[in-house]
Amino acid sequence: GDSPPCEPADKGETPQLKLGERPYQLSILTIISVFRHFQTTTNIILLSMAVSDLLVGLAVMPLMIVTLDFCCSFICFLFDLLSFVLTCASIGNMVLISVDRYVAICYPLRYSSIKPSTVKIFVSVCWISSIIYNLILLKDNLLHIDSSSCYKKCPFSLNDISAIVDVFITFYVPLTVIIVLYTRLHFYIKNKIKMLYVLVLFYFLCLQDKLQ
Repeated sequence: GDSPPCEPADKGETPQLKLGERPYQLSILTIISVFRHFQTTTNIILLSMAVSDLLVGLAVMPLMIVTLDFCCSFICFLFDLLSFVLTCASIGNMVLISVDRYVAICYPLRYSSIKPSTVKIFVSVCWISSIIYNLILLKDNLLHIDSSSCYKKCPFSLNDISAIVDVFITFYVPLTVIIVLYTRLHFYIKNKIKMLYVLVLFYFLCLQDKLQ
């Protein structure tokens, strides 16, 4: 017959949740949240990345530990959803960091006019879009949450087309954006260094003429 919706899973070596490995994220959360003068555009994005990393340790890892001893369809769905959402949010934050550094270096005057509230909107959009996207991606798991069962493992149903689209959206597109931005940034800095060399050379030539 069908497996019951909740089954005790195989006993194995249970991974230990080491909260001591999270002081870095907690420090960032505390400093940026408490001291308003640290709430710069870059630090807001770093705060978002720290939140996603912290949630992996405080939410995803405990769920993974629970599924080792007690396997339930809802817990499996929640584990898959949180894992996917936090991964997408982290990738989105890395793209935002790339955009932030590119604008800060290539367009410093425009960057100085960007308000922290604007960056907070982009970060919020990143998180909301990650949640909506992964709810759509895992909709089959959500629709069959009552009838499905996880027996000794936490699988998720994803057809080939959805898998290809997911890899394209969450890997190739962000990777392309990051590579393009940092490549343009590299050439921009390289050109500025060349101009600086020319100015220094011109200065010493002028200084030499005056001394003669």
